[in-house]
Amino acid sequence: MLFERALNEEGVHLTTNLEFSSVEAIKQCVMAAMGIAFLPEITVAAEIAQGRLTPLNWKGHEFQVVTQVLWHKEKWLSPALNAFLTVTKEVLKATED
Repeated sequence: MLFERALNEEGVHLTTNLEFSSVEAIKQCVMAAMGIAFLPEITVAAEIAQGRLTPLNWKGHEFQVVTQVLWHKEKWLSPALNAFLTVTKEVLKATED
């Protein structure tokens, strides 16, 4: 919604609005020249480095997307989930510094 609102403020109105649950599907559509997308930089870094995607440098718009991770503190955590949470905490702590 933030992206769509920013487009509207610039006088760009969508003719077709597609939503996918797969980042890879979104990237493939953009690479097939079907439109533009709003994705986290980390998900498109390889394609940008390879020249398969081009970032749009949009002055005046700063988009921040918040991701939350929740779990029940009294429930058992699998070793895989526990490892994921440990890595996530380390990465988030590094971005705060």
